[in-house]
Amino acid sequence: MKTAVRFQQIKIIQMPGFPSDGLELEGLSPEIIIVYGPNASGKTSTARAVQALLWPTASGQERFSISGRFELDEAAWLIELDAGRAMIKREGLDVSHPIQSPSDVRDRYYLGLHELVVADNQRFAEAIQRESAGGYDLGLAAEKLGFSERSPRKGPEYNKFVRARDQVRAIRGKQQELRDRETELADLIKGQEEALAAQG
Repeated sequence: MKTAVRFQQIKIIQMPGFPSDGLELEGLSPEIIIVYGPNASGKTSTARAVQALLWPTASGQERFSISGRFELDEAAWLIELDAGRAMIKREGLDVSHPIQSPSDVRDRYYLGLHELVVADNQRFAEAIQRESAGGYDLGLAAEKLGFSERSPRKGPEYNKFVRARDQVRAIRGKQQELRDRETELADLIKGQEEALAAQG
């Protein structure tokens, strides 16, 4: 039996501080839902809406008008919250809310990033940093690869590179000079031919 709550649709009709045109999220992932966008696009409001749908009787939600569809215990659930009144249906039948934990613990499930990376949760902060870097421990990788923030001293290999680069530049300069002289010579020959033709 699947006991996880799997949201399928979240609709925000009205919420304090949210645009009047509302927001609707459909086709949500059954595993992890990632909501992203620029500032004031509704990310925080979506998180608040999820909280309200899970704990519809919590205080401070009297001005909310939202609805959500989710799957729980292989059954389809619908919750509509409007002006502090909740309508809850399971497979189309009126029922009580399936979440029985008290609403005063709901803040445990709503944590900002700054709360996750505080000093007393250093290991978790390091895990977030590592996952943000694609799962790599950048500090350990830098140590093993001998990476240093300081520029390395210019050794003999670098000096060889500089000499070779200067030689290439000098050769290219001579090549360009020869091309210019070739063009000049072609112009002179053409001018001579025109002068001979005119004289004839």
